[in-house]
Amino acid sequence: MPTIDVFTHVLPRAYERALERSQANLGARHPSVRENLLTDMDMRLVANPPRSLQIVGSVIFDEQIREKYRAEVAQTANQELSQLVLDHPELFEGAIAHLPLNDLEFSCHYLADTIARSDTLVGIQMLTHEDGRNFADEQNSALFSMLNEVRRPVWLHPVAEHSSPHFLESARQQLLATVRDLMDLRWAASYPRVRVILHGGVAALFAQGEVSAEATRLAAQQNFVVDTAWANSLEITTAVKTLGAGRVLFSSDSPFATETGVESLDVAQHALEQVKAAHIDEQEKQLVLSGSWEHMRARIPVNVLSEQDLYEEEKAQAKAEKAKKEAEEDEKLQAEIDAEQKKNADRDDSNGLSASF
Repeated sequence: MPTIDVFTHVLPRAYERALERSQANLGARHPSVRENLLTDMDMRLVANPPRSLQIVGSVIFDEQIREKYRAEVAQTANQELSQLVLDHPELFEGAIAHLPLNDLEFSCHYLADTIARSDTLVGIQMLTHEDGRNFADEQNSALFSMLNEVRRPVWLHPVAEHSSPHFLESARQQLLATVRDLMDLRWAASYPRVRVILHGGVAALFAQGEVSAEATRLAAQQNFVVDTAWANSLEITTAVKTLGAGRVLFSSDSPFATETGVESLDVAQHALEQVKAAHIDEQEKQLVLSGSWEHMRARIPVNVLSEQDLYEEEKAQAKAEKAKKEAEEDEKLQAEIDAEQKKNADRDDSNGLSASF
């Protein structure tokens, strides 16, 4: 059974184009986007450990994109991710769609109409906060309810620049704060069918092998799981002993290196070695490396439509909507013509009546 790396990054062209249009000096503000592995799939295949498949998500810079364009950019980027999975089955297990927090109406419809029917989009990626608005905000309840209905897992990603020397601490504090907010909202009880994957959760909740207060609260909430991005073997050991291997997923966060001396080409292999070095038994290691994800994916409802079927349905729906709109316009025009004719007829009748007197 291949290793499943449940979160790695790419940079879809949709985001590149949108950021170019915004004239944001992205390379200076976010040096990590210069990484070639984000766009070069041949190089990525070389860097990927043998017998390993990746689940891939976009590098997200929504706050650099005007709010009115975010839904359009996310939709285009998600389509690119789906195509990557179809084009590179030797590399990708699936893709994680992104939904913008600033447009909940779009996000709910897209989740129900597209993601829930996709063969390639295995879940969604949400940021811990966006434009000052937290994921754990009661205003997002409509989205949470839709997630509960379609039963797609959510990867919760902290907002931090990977190249910053303070990245790990910033990401850790964001995840801990979000966990506290979700616990206070009794989120797990309200949305029991949603699996929330805390990206970097092992490193955040079990830093230096210590069990945080947030981890203790989380232990009883079975629909919260953690991945191993940025974690060392001690932290992975503690996470498995506390939560159980079935709630720990392997992630390299490739191609971003957070440890000094680890090159981007070696990130995935380095992360894999941390799991292998953890003081857990072989069965637990297999669960972390693949089994936990396989069990989670088995709970995702069987897709209703294939990607091609979905494309054809969207075309048919667009055609039907166009025909409906044209029919409504024709009906409106005919009503105006009928009204004008009736008005003229009434005037003629009135004139004829006047003449008879």
